[in-house]
Amino acid sequence: MAPAESKVHAGRSVERGHKSSRSTLQIATIGEDSDGVFAGLRNASANKLVLICYGRDKEIARRASVKITETAKIDVAIYDDIRPEHPYKDIMQVFSNIVEANREGYDEFLLNVSSGDRMICIAAAVTAFILGFEVFYCKRDKCVMLPPVKLGYGEIVSDVKRRILRALDEAGGQVDSLEKLSELTAYGKPLLSYHIHGSEDARGLVELGLAETTRHSRGQTKVTITALGKMLLIENLQVAPKH
Repeated sequence: MAPAESKVHAGRSVERGHKSSRSTLQIATIGEDSDGVFAGLRNASANKLVLICYGRDKEIARRASVKITETAKIDVAIYDDIRPEHPYKDIMQVFSNIVEANREGYDEFLLNVSSGDRMICIAAAVTAFILGFEVFYCKRDKCVMLPPVKLGYGEIVSDVKRRILRALDEAGGQVDSLEKLSELTAYGKPLLSYHIHGSEDARGLVELGLAETTRHSRGQTKVTITALGKMLLIENLQVAPKH
């Protein structure tokens, strides 16, 4: 059954005419038609707006940001370096940057996918669901909250895998060998290889898209954390409870 169209209640976001005691950062995809961005601001609370788009749409985002700043009197940031050929990878990195830069100042994060092409909207929605953000879209002033998708990474990624990811992150994002990773984690090379590459019965960090490996000419294995891997290390996001 399709969800009923209604005003968005994102966490403690409220209808127009009411105040929210929580601080909300609203993220919005934007493309040629920017009407959905403005509808999202009219129908859900936002103390700050972040626009994400392809490089080809950066002028559209800039014009929208000027108008929003002048009329809504809120801060607007723009991330306009999403590549059409790599939307998932780039958006995951952008979301990681957004959260790291704003997590101390905002109680909840909300995504509006009313504007932009299908690929950028899908990539943004999937990333938002991984992080536990609420997602909505608007058609004119009728907005629909998308049902949350449970992606199950919390159950798949064990404490050992998280420790490996954290060691990679603290090492600057990558290590040049399993020997170095073993020093950082105190895990032996066979155990590291199992959790990185997986087995017939269990998916490793590489298959899960959380890490990448490359072989050196000297036979060493370089291990690099991905943008998605960095996201799973983001903790204590205070997303408001659903009502």
